[in-house]
Amino acid sequence: TTTATHNLIERTIPGHLNAAVWEAIVSDLHGLIHMPGEDTATAIGTTHEWRHANKSGITTTATLTQRDDGVALRLSQRVGIASLLTESLLYGGIGALLLALVIGGANDFAFLEGIALFGVLLAALATPLYALLASWRKKMHRRIRDMADRIEAFVTAEAVPVETATPVSDAHVEALLDLPGEEPPSTTSPSTANRTRA
Repeated sequence: TTTATHNLIERTIPGHLNAAVWEAIVSDLHGLIHMPGEDTATAIGTTHEWRHANKSGITTTATLTQRDDGVALRLSQRVGIASLLTESLLYGGIGALLLALVIGGANDFAFLEGIALFGVLLAALATPLYALLASWRKKMHRRIRDMADRIEAFVTAEAVPVETATPVSDAHVEALLDLPGEEPPSTTSPSTANRTRA
């Protein structure tokens, strides 16, 4: 799911979270983030949290909590300071204002002419900015979905039982019971044999 400022993924994963699995997850996430910044990992009781933040304000947080039905995963990433429309108007407005001041000042535009120029520039800048921001947010959402898949793989791998014995097939059992050259065991008891000889 997505909100105005965050991409969010929530799952319940069958499996068990232990120290070795958590260490492997943290190491894997550190390599997957592909962004400069600082990451921290903490564990309090059954809740484990990994957090990465960079200087541009993108914050990624993975929270895993062990429960009776498995591991609850919540993976969130802050990808903006406001909604797509607000951000595109904000960034487009800043660019439009700067351009309007430069163009208006160079051409001695009157106030109303400057306002009209600003409106035209805002529409010209905000529209492509909206499309670019929307595409970037979708790309970031695909990345955290891949991260969630990787976390799920680590947790479910811990839940898979290890086979310690090779099952014996029915055909193998029948072959052992029908070995050639074997004499069937005598059904005569030792006491019966003694009475016969006597």
